[in-house]
Amino acid sequence: MSFLDKYRTIQQDLFYQHLKPETVDRYRTGEPIDTEEFQEMRLNSYESRFLFPLLKEEVKDELLRHAIAQDGIRKLGGYQISSSYRSAILNLYLFDLIERNREKAEKIKKLKSSLRRAERTSRTRLHYQDHFLRCILKQFRRILGDG
Repeated sequence: MSFLDKYRTIQQDLFYQHLKPETVDRYRTGEPIDTEEFQEMRLNSYESRFLFPLLKEEVKDELLRHAIAQDGIRKLGGYQISSSYRSAILNLYLFDLIERNREKAEKIKKLKSSLRRAERTSRTRLHYQDHFLRCILKQFRRILGDG
């Protein structure tokens, strides 16, 4: 085992010391975590980081907003410029990305809703078409049976 592998193993062990067994078990389920469940879990920073891949988008958005507010990051005013790349990322691009992400999430939500409506409508149409065809078949059988 190389020095880097040993270092990584030590770091991993130190990280895992901060995780409760139920957090690791919850990760193994692979099920997404919504806002309500996340709040009920009362996780420490290590556990939040560990479960991050399972968080639904709304939870990630909430965590991002909280982190921005706690760090004091503010959006640049209309005539302000960034003094560094870090400032540009934090005070300009980040807010733009958040807004675009929110807009895309709304579009996806509307699209899913319209797809569900279309699916229900299609099922209803198919049901009526199927019923109509069965009625026609009954009529033909009566006519052929009478003839």
